[in-house]
Amino acid sequence: MHSDQRRPLWIWTDTAATCNLACKVCYTIPMQSASLMSLDIFDKLVARLRQTSPATQIVEMKLNWRGEPTSNPRLAEMLGRLNGCGWRVLWHTNATLLHPKRAAAIVEANPDQHIYLSLDGGTAASFEDNRGAGMWEKALRGTEALLAARGNRPGPTIGIYQLDLGVPPESYDPRFLELIGRVDNYVVEKPVDLDGAEFDEVRPNAPIPRGPCFWLGNVLAIDTHGQAWTCLLRNGTKLGSILTESVDDLLDRAAELRSRVEQRSRSTVPGCASCRKKEGRAYDYQPALVS
Repeated sequence: MHSDQRRPLWIWTDTAATCNLACKVCYTIPMQSASLMSLDIFDKLVARLRQTSPATQIVEMKLNWRGEPTSNPRLAEMLGRLNGCGWRVLWHTNATLLHPKRAAAIVEANPDQHIYLSLDGGTAASFEDNRGAGMWEKALRGTEALLAARGNRPGPTIGIYQLDLGVPPESYDPRFLELIGRVDNYVVEKPVDLDGAEFDEVRPNAPIPRGPCFWLGNVLAIDTHGQAWTCLLRNGTKLGSILTESVDDLLDRAAELRSRVEQRSRSTVPGCASCRKKEGRAYDYQPALVS
């Protein structure tokens, strides 16, 4: 816990459960559907977050989970609703649906947001082997459209989030390297499997971690219907509805599950029993930044 002793909370919001791609290394595919979050549910969620007790610190709200946020035509309106919210607003996109008009609307909606563009592998071949033929060019064009829409303004912050697909940096596409030089942040991470482990971790004989991961008790994942879950994985535990319960009550429920795992083991929570997500505490969640 940080020195202010407030209980930290990260929010993942399923603005769209649908995606226009079917990536090989995507751990949310089994949970995807055609569902989009309505503006009404989003407004109720934001109202609940604004009513959170002073004892809880909302660290960050992400507008992506199971699907592609730009699939939702209301995304720019949702971003606009978060102006001056007091917490960090961040979301990821595969960039393939970004065209100049949509990019401009997103940029104008909220100058304080942080946007990460998912450009995996670093080459057309590696990217399209994961995300589908013809998608590399669309993703690069979408990234360029977003940067052009922002222009010389200080915000939004734009970054590249790259899944490490084993391509050496010296083989990266020159156009991709040029975009890395133009964005504000560049992050490289290992892909995550359905059971929460990184793809290069030894399985299936490696023991399941005993203690709770970062997510349990620190995160509320809100689906398109307003249901709150403990994490982003398919075996997450449903906590209740954000439409009928307070954020603090839902987080209390998640904290009880974390305490149960801390005192005994993951086997005490059915959804956690087979999860290989690494053990972690609040504020352990720090993506690896690459200069």
